[in-house]
Amino acid sequence: MFGGDKMQLRFDFEGGDDHTTIGQLTGLLAGLTDANQRWMMDHPCPPCLLHAGVKYIDPMMCRTDDFCQIIRSAPRLLEKKEATCADMSAYFAAWLRTAHYGPASVVVEPQIDEYGSPIPHAYHAFVWSQMGRFDPSEDVKNGVCRCNFERRVVAR
Repeated sequence: MFGGDKMQLRFDFEGGDDHTTIGQLTGLLAGLTDANQRWMMDHPCPPCLLHAGVKYIDPMMCRTDDFCQIIRSAPRLLEKKEATCADMSAYFAAWLRTAHYGPASVVVEPQIDEYGSPIPHAYHAFVWSQMGRFDPSEDVKNGVCRCNFERRVVAR
């Protein structure tokens, strides 16, 4: 669904193996991070997810028999005030880039159960940058706002 700069995509898990699905989801989130970065360049000072009132939600079913997830762009998740780990990670990676903290990307990995084993067809997204690993969904759940970094001003 597209509306101006607001975008919401449906990602269908095609029943393939986890390696393939992680690759597809990583590619989709790389594109979403780029789109969010372009939006943030036109909207200076995008808010911290916590301060914007965005709540973490588990990945949604798309009201079909197939497992799928709704993926939301920055303006869409700010409007809806809810996001998954994937949405939040694409938002925060774009924020780090536009705040001039260097390269940042979304990493997708299998979720791990309490015994340390991967959970089939369950994934978690987080941000990896030169500043380290960030988990925006955990930050929101724990009341942490990492967008308190000083935004770096770089002459063009």
